[in-house]
Amino acid sequence: MGYVHTGKVIDTVDGHPILAFKKFTEKPDANTAREFIESGDYLWNTGMYVWRIDTILEKYKQHVPKTYEKLMSMKPAIGTKQEETIVKEKYSQCEKISIDYAVMEKVDPREVRIIPADFGWSDVGTWESIHDELTTNKNENMIQANHLGIETKGSLIKSDNPNKKIATIGLDNMVIVDTPDALLVCPKDRSQDVKKIVKRLADEKEYL
Repeated sequence: MGYVHTGKVIDTVDGHPILAFKKFTEKPDANTAREFIESGDYLWNTGMYVWRIDTILEKYKQHVPKTYEKLMSMKPAIGTKQEETIVKEKYSQCEKISIDYAVMEKVDPREVRIIPADFGWSDVGTWESIHDELTTNKNENMIQANHLGIETKGSLIKSDNPNKKIATIGLDNMVIVDTPDALLVCPKDRSQDVKKIVKRLADEKEYL
């Protein structure tokens, strides 16, 4: 998780406190996270931001200028027949970095306010977390495919091709994701390692 170091209450809106902001820390190690929580001065960063468009673009220009240039190069195509093609092309050229690292850790703390909230929320960033969000128990399958299963449980099976039958036998807590480009098969509790596969594929493509 990412964390925000909060300051004093500087305002209230409909009874909700608005806190001063001191610092973002993206994904600290376990010991540091424990210290943050015990201090009582930190909150999880849900990544839910609200800003004016001109404000965030200015921050991109200041902190991620190459990405800003790509965003600006898309602008003339917005609302034209070329929009989808141009956006797809230019977006793929942007630096692959989260907005937390690229911008929010670098902004002037005086420009940021924190609104604390207590609600059900999950950082759906892996196939395992998607399975957990869309099922009622760990043994239920999450199926979005033309699937035939025998003694298959706790698994996520997804395919973009409705005409392709996916048959499984004796699977337990597995992930199968079939796309036009690749087929992923892995234990559900290893789905966070997909990023390693993506990097390997990118490296191989660059090498070839």
